[in-house]
Amino acid sequence: MKLKKTDLQTILAHAHLRIDQLSQKLIDNKLNEENASSQLFRNRCKVNTDSLKLEFQRIIEYTDTARGLELRGTHTSKGCNRSS
Repeated sequence: MKLKKTDLQTILAHAHLRIDQLSQKLIDNKLNEENASSQLFRNRCKVNTDSLKLEFQRIIEYTDTARGLELRGTHTSKGCNRSS
């Protein structure tokens, strides 16, 4: 079976169209993957940041409590202008 030149051109045009469609789909998939990776990274950073904030808050509270025990009764009001 011999194909006419127009038939071959039609097949070739469809093949190029399909290649373009698949290329666009590949680009879209890569972008979606990058966006998902970026979102995952941002979420992990937020979790890590929140964990660090919580840990720092615990350290500050512990330090303040320890200092409060050490400094209790030694607090002075130098520099405070109190009118009685």
